[in-house]
Amino acid sequence: MSGSSAVPLASRSVGCVERDDARVQPGYTLFSSGRETFLIDNDGRVVNEWRSTRPVFCAYLLPNGNLLRDGSENDIAVAFQAGGASGFVEEVTWNNEVVWSYAALPYHCFLTHHDLEPLPNGNILL
Repeated sequence: MSGSSAVPLASRSVGCVERDDARVQPGYTLFSSGRETFLIDNDGRVVNEWRSTRPVFCAYLLPNGNLLRDGSENDIAVAFQAGGASGFVEEVTWNNEVVWSYAALPYHCFLTHHDLEPLPNGNILL
């Protein structure tokens, strides 16, 4: 075995340090931290990771395997310096190549806040 599964849970100090198999759901967990988004398995192993040029507040794994994420450039959105303010939405491939990108400009008039919603018809609710 390789990765974190080679070390028993009780002996770990980083990564997945506790798991209740009776309560865990099958599948993966997607989360963002700063400029990085991670897809991990139930043992805490990184399945994939994406890096952005800007902070990411939310991300969704799309049915085609691409990642939909928002992004912030608060340094130029001076009217709203609070957390969660973003003005970018983009779709990137599994390999982090930009498929498309949208910027809500001008920032002093338009921002998204904390979340977006991919819709079944392929549209994105901002």
